[in-house]
Amino acid sequence: MTSPTVRLNPAAAEVALGEAQAVLALVQDGERRGRLADLVAAVQEGELGEDDAQALEEIIELGSRPAASVACTAPRESRPALKIYRKLPRGKELAESTR
Repeated sequence: MTSPTVRLNPAAAEVALGEAQAVLALVQDGERRGRLADLVAAVQEGELGEDDAQALEEIIELGSRPAASVACTAPRESRPALKIYRKLPRGKELAESTR
């Protein structure tokens, strides 16, 4: 069974790329930097696999604390990164569980 992918439109990819590059610039751990570099490459291609989606979820959650309440209650136009988060697996789960 293959993992589902998340496709990013150009506007979402631009936001995701900015978020990922900002975190990459700060991270010192080599393993984490590698994971973020993979994410940056996937975002540039416009399609995220499972690992890349998880990495992007973590970045958006980190920048959007408390992500759970914000992801469910913030207006869709309020934060571009949250619009992307709602398309990622954990964001979808969260939105569905609150409905």
